[in-house]
Amino acid sequence: MFIETSHPLEVGSRLTFTLTLPGDEGEPITGEAEVVWTDEAVGVGVRFVDLADAYRERIKWFVAEVFFG
Repeated sequence: MFIETSHPLEVGSRLTFTLTLPGDEGEPITGEAEVVWTDEAVGVGVRFVDLADAYRERIKWFVAEVFFG
């Protein structure tokens, strides 16, 4: 996942997040992620390291809907 920020974290840093998907009426998605790349001009890329399977499925369906309609 990409996070736009002007204060990027270092690669390897871990963070907790809360995410609300557009058009999703479910509870906010929460989990833990690890920074895998950083670019001071735009932000950071993270990978999910602790994310409930139900949340992972909601994200998967959201991405599929955005990219494949």
